[in-house]
Amino acid sequence: MRIIGIIFCLCLISVICCAQNDKGSVSDKGNLKNLASGKMTYNESALLQEGDAQKKAKDYNSSIQSYNEILSINKSNVAAWLGLLDAYATLKDYANASSAANSITKLNPNDKSSWLREGNLLKTQKYYEEAISKYDSALALDQNYKEAWLGKGDVYGASKDYNGSVSSYVMAIQIDKKFTPAWLGLVNAYTTIKDYANASATMNNLTIIDPNNKGYWIKEGNLFQLQNKFKESITRFERALDIDPANKEAMYGKGLALIALGKASEAASLFDKLIQNDPANYKAYKARGLALEASGKYSEALKVYENASEINPGALALNDKIHALILARKPTEAIGLLLNK
Repeated sequence: MRIIGIIFCLCLISVICCAQNDKGSVSDKGNLKNLASGKMTYNESALLQEGDAQKKAKDYNSSIQSYNEILSINKSNVAAWLGLLDAYATLKDYANASSAANSITKLNPNDKSSWLREGNLLKTQKYYEEAISKYDSALALDQNYKEAWLGKGDVYGASKDYNGSVSSYVMAIQIDKKFTPAWLGLVNAYTTIKDYANASATMNNLTIIDPNNKGYWIKEGNLFQLQNKFKESITRFERALDIDPANKEAMYGKGLALIALGKASEAASLFDKLIQNDPANYKAYKARGLALEASGKYSEALKVYENASEINPGALALNDKIHALILARKPTEAIGLLLNK
């Protein structure tokens, strides 16, 4: 049971961390265009080109000066506001980016992307109620605006309103069945509330949408492990390995599943291969130690745990080493570790 418990914890971390959602930039770079009607003066146009060139060269402070100079001439120049927003967002100055976004929305209250942009920036700053308000304004203009539903799903999830999160992601998916960020958000929402059955069913839809995405197969494999469905998890890790035979995450996940199924020797061989490909991977050493421990080779397991600790001091859980020492009939050394904790 101890080994199964360890595998569960490792899988949960993998599910949460891997294949993270592509939620888009807070500055909504894909919509950086001049929404304002009317012509710019020669000075405005020249300064805009200068600011854009400075931003492209990553001289963001100079680009901010150029955009502000434009706005001192014409506060209705949306292109300058957009450039200013993008520069501030790149510098992670989200307060000033939000101020620029708000100015754009005031100039373009009927542009749904302006409201979305504001919502995304407020979400980044964890102003969740305000962000929801902006997304709702975007949806008032277009109920089928999937990106706004996605934003609401993210915000509800971040504020731990998981029912709201799930329903928002579902709305986005109903609008576009292939909208992968919403599918991934839904997976993470279900995973967070430990509804692993719905999480894996949702993940299955993603593997159908993109069967060549190894990350999807790995994540589905991890979800099956969280349900103690180790045979099913192995088939998913093997699909990932068909795409990328040397994939570390898939080899690692498959090895853990093999341990749980009582195939510790096969798992140890797999971890040996993983260590050979990545000698600095302390997790592979730790997993190999678990495989040896499951085979009753406690002294060998201890040596492997020590190798892991040498690679990444402090990263290996102390109780693993203590447990191995006790099983290896070295109680004095185990007590020493406890006393020196």
